[in-house]
Amino acid sequence: DLGERVQVQLVITADRDMEYITVRDDRPASFAPVDQMPGWVYSGNLGAYRENSDTHTGLYVNYLPKGTYYLTYEMTAALAGSFASGTATIQSQYAPEFTARSSAGRIQVSDSTTRR
Repeated sequence: DLGERVQVQLVITADRDMEYITVRDDRPASFAPVDQMPGWVYSGNLGAYRENSDTHTGLYVNYLPKGTYYLTYEMTAALAGSFASGTATIQSQYAPEFTARSSAGRIQVSDSTTRR
């Protein structure tokens, strides 16, 4: 519904230790991050620096140990309608051939104030 918080969960699985990884998560139109200021997000022993732009959330990881990690952040739905969810892309900055991309989908935001 309009104005509600949505939790984004990015699942990262690494089959080897890696350094200097970037994640770009394209947000659906009409969604805004709850935390506007840059800051850190954590999953177990993994820390990622998060910063927002107008269209995406960027996560920067200095060291990514082998394993599976769940990085989360929250967004707020600002407009009602049907929107394409963006894709998330992860890439090694030292070895750009190590790249992965998520699929995209659709998200529906309803305006509960107009329903009766």
